[in-house]
Amino acid sequence: MSRGEWLDQRIATETLKKVRQGFLEISKKKKKRIIVIDGNRELKKVFEEIKNLTLQKIKES
Repeated sequence: MSRGEWLDQRIATETLKKVRQGFLEISKKKKKRIIVIDGNRELKKVFEEIKNLTLQKIKES
């Protein structure tokens, strides 16, 4: 990896961390509107959580 590629990757990583941190801060203020989901789990478990939360929100509206 060249120095330029390394620098680009580092900037991209830092930017993503800042964006993620911003979303996490917003989620603390808007708990009813924003739900944080742990995407580091098995895909099927993430899908099931999203599906269940979506169905719950639909029933509430």
